[in-house]
Amino acid sequence: MFSGHRRAGGRLIAVGIASAIGLAGLDAGRLALAGEGKPRPDPTRYTGLWTDGTRRSGESVGPWHESRSSPKLAGRDLFDATHPIRWLIDNALPAAGEPDAAIELVGGDCLPGRVVGYSDGTDGARRRLPPHVIVAASTAVDWPDGPPRAQLRVTLPWIKRIVWLRLARCHEPRTLFLLDGRKVAFRSVRFTAEGVQVLREGEIREFGLGELAELHFPNSDPWDAYLDQLAGLSPGPGVRLVQWETSTGIRVTGTTERFQARAHGPADQPGRWFHMIQPAWCLDPLWIRHETIRVRAYFLPHELPLTRLDPIAARGQSDLGAARPWQLNRNVESGPLESGGTTFPWGFGVHAASELEFPLSPLARVVRTRLGLDHLAGPGGCVKARIFLGSTRTPPIYASPWVIGSDSVLDTGPLALPGGPQASDRLILQVDPAHADRPAGADPLDIRDALNWLESAITLDSDRVAKEVLLRSARHVAAWQGWKASQGGTEAVRLANRWDESDPRDIGYRLLVAAGREPVRLSGRLLPRPYRDQLLLLVARPPDSTPSKLEVRVEGIDVAQWEVPVRGSSSFPPLVVPLGAYHHKEIAVELVQTGQDASSLVEWGDIRLVNRTAVP
Repeated sequence: MFSGHRRAGGRLIAVGIASAIGLAGLDAGRLALAGEGKPRPDPTRYTGLWTDGTRRSGESVGPWHESRSSPKLAGRDLFDATHPIRWLIDNALPAAGEPDAAIELVGGDCLPGRVVGYSDGTDGARRRLPPHVIVAASTAVDWPDGPPRAQLRVTLPWIKRIVWLRLARCHEPRTLFLLDGRKVAFRSVRFTAEGVQVLREGEIREFGLGELAELHFPNSDPWDAYLDQLAGLSPGPGVRLVQWETSTGIRVTGTTERFQARAHGPADQPGRWFHMIQPAWCLDPLWIRHETIRVRAYFLPHELPLTRLDPIAARGQSDLGAARPWQLNRNVESGPLESGGTTFPWGFGVHAASELEFPLSPLARVVRTRLGLDHLAGPGGCVKARIFLGSTRTPPIYASPWVIGSDSVLDTGPLALPGGPQASDRLILQVDPAHADRPAGADPLDIRDALNWLESAITLDSDRVAKEVLLRSARHVAAWQGWKASQGGTEAVRLANRWDESDPRDIGYRLLVAAGREPVRLSGRLLPRPYRDQLLLLVARPPDSTPSKLEVRVEGIDVAQWEVPVRGSSSFPPLVVPLGAYHHKEIAVELVQTGQDASSLVEWGDIRLVNRTAVP
């Protein structure tokens, strides 16, 4: 696995080294990493890196009190049109620990809070919603003067783990942890009004929410999850993804299109600035104090931080006994990633010897990372880093020189990922102490071999990403559940984001369907019955959009046509098609939305068969 690595015999030697520096025991020896490093300088408050590689620091950033602001750091525009900011760190804020209760999502996002309920999304009179859990957030995410929200709505598809009381460090797929200490493995899980039902071999078990400590969902394909979340965000041209990490434990991914900035009080006081973001997984916007956002990172949709992918395998070994687990966005001691005198926004903290193995997608074209020993190593530590495709038995696509001391950071540069028949489905990051040929004077053991993989990212085929997003968009229109959507002869549908304040109890970004000159067609089959034979269509367009039309066809015959009504309130103007002539007969129904141009936007609230008395 690793060249020349020595194992068990090093334990007594390590204890001797720890004693020699005035510490006792293995843990104290590890803590010596920080003590042996040179004193850390007081950082300026903000550090930023632009896409052209320029790095600047300053004591303040701003002005950022409204959405159209042009904030600057050390005199440079954050959102320069040619070379915008890549990341910004507030060095004054601590890195948050793991919250005791939280919803963790595929891709690394995290919302501190407790799940207190569930809805299948069909209980609203105004519009259909995707199935979601109801969360009592443990940190403030409301606009100070807005209606207080006791709960947030988090959709199900991308939930990785729900924690009511943290018991497990790692994700154990298809496992339920109970407060009484039991673990229940299951094949599938579904929510009920009171708790969850889990299917095991030959039985169904039910548990109330009050019995649960953790619920670990089945593994999801992280590449599918990323593309699905992109479709749920539906970024327009030139829109960048935004990732935030706060001092309160929130990790959230949104877009510059679904961002707002406002001041609650004097605009010249950063402590009064609030920034809003709405991720794909939340039906509600999150208002967060500017001065609690520790990390902001920005990417184009085809730029994927490697931290969005969980390793499918992690291997390690150590002279000191048990291998130390890798850390996400933290060094191996759970502190900030700091190498070469700089704090970095994302990456992996590992301890040699280490291998992290990640799945690759056919969309991947280039991988690039920086790396360096963490400041914990001080002038010590000694490792080599390598990157492999497929297997460590093949030649590496990158091999570092000796990495000794934490003063420097290496950059692999862009590393091409072959496509076609030569494509690999695995990326392996390896850190090797290589004891057999360490330079003279290097540490004899791996005690200070704490390395950080920094700003690791994969560049994807941008054209294929855009096509995948369009092909996945229709599934994010909740009203279309059970219907097949197509536009221009394919299943690709264009969506657009629109801010909606028509209902004070349900403010947020909505995804509207942009038909333009190319009709959007929905096809499905219905079975009208007595007392359930009215096809109710809840559709509307914003007042500032250009007109659209909606046609209804039954068994290929036109039965109704309207101009899509303008939505002037929180309710949708109802459109109704009587289907009493088709009782007990399954019929083919086609709904066709046509527009005039790119501004012909339509919001679909719901499609349902109802009783005559249920028509608004």
